[in-house]
Amino acid sequence: MSVVPGLVGTGILIVGLFALGRILAWWFTQSDGLTARQRSVHDNLTFLVPVAVMIAVPALFSIGDELLGTGPNLATALLNSAIATAVVVIGLASAMRGFRPFISTLPMVEGELSRRRWRVTVFQIALILFVAVVIELGALYAATPASIAIGVVLIASIGWLSSEIFAYPSMCPSIRFGIRRPTTAERDKIEQAYDRLDISFPDGIEITVNNDAERMAVLENGDQRFLACSDSLLSSVTADTLSVAIAHAEGRAAHGLSPLQKARGWTQMWTLVVGIWAVFAAGIDTGLGGAFKIWTAVLVTLLILVTLLIASWSQERVHLGDEYTVEHAAPSAVAAIYGNPEKRPRFLHLRDDFDKDLLNATFGKLFTEPTMNERLEHLGLGDNSRDGQTDLDATNPDNSA
Repeated sequence: MSVVPGLVGTGILIVGLFALGRILAWWFTQSDGLTARQRSVHDNLTFLVPVAVMIAVPALFSIGDELLGTGPNLATALLNSAIATAVVVIGLASAMRGFRPFISTLPMVEGELSRRRWRVTVFQIALILFVAVVIELGALYAATPASIAIGVVLIASIGWLSSEIFAYPSMCPSIRFGIRRPTTAERDKIEQAYDRLDISFPDGIEITVNNDAERMAVLENGDQRFLACSDSLLSSVTADTLSVAIAHAEGRAAHGLSPLQKARGWTQMWTLVVGIWAVFAAGIDTGLGGAFKIWTAVLVTLLILVTLLIASWSQERVHLGDEYTVEHAAPSAVAAIYGNPEKRPRFLHLRDDFDKDLLNATFGKLFTEPTMNERLEHLGLGDNSRDGQTDLDATNPDNSA
């Protein structure tokens, strides 16, 4: 591809992404609140567009070949990677520029969540460069370039999906539609919960907007603590449930559960990436020898072993977090909320029980947390979690959000 067509293609891409962002911004600002359909479109495009662009651009733009005046070699491959990365970043920045009319309508306070968002941006730019280099070097050196295609798609997809893993603790609410400070009523409710729990009040509280996932996390920055939670959680729970949720989030942070859960998620994802790519590559290139199969099997086995080890450590941390919760919240409240799926916020329990004990035992080796029944038994609350009402709720039926 010569320089001129490459530059023309670059201009079309950038203008197209800007126009897409402007169209979406117009659509999203037509109503006072986002509908479920609008949220779904936003989330799908936020994932699909960057992945598609970062895969397509390195394969389409080969301006470096013309600039250096040489055939394909390592220098042109690296130059093409740098050019493609710049084009992708500029293109996505243009899309965000077009999206700005909608972004400007969102509450976006400067705080711990917004600071961590910059880490996501840095990781994503590094991911774009990595994908560009893999595509260029794969096309240059791979015996069957098609065999790298599925690997690039998997790496780009999982990398983009997991980019926030580096910046945010597990169960942290999404900041896709804005961050705000708590209202006076919300702050009073949270203060009352911390007073009941006898836990020091955090240095800051940040509420994510239009967030339909009930999540809560304690973010730590040096000796400072910040409570982040979804607006849907605060509006849907009783004072008792909120107290247990806060105690649980504080316990997770105090015992460092989040890094282990994130590490376990990464090892699982990469096990799938290596496994699927190996099957695809072997299907394309039937000449791959036994060494390829052996090393693939060894790598997948190592990843599974690491996953099992991390899961074992994590389950110990879950128990410590639950013990912390019981130490600060009333055991009767913990038992009632942990044991009642209708009252229990989803982030308190990430794993469902199976009907068969064998399945529970098998999957228990892979998951980062025990079943809820096992957690209650560990706390000595197994027999007290059957009724769905706490002492406070029984004496004060009006105690609701």
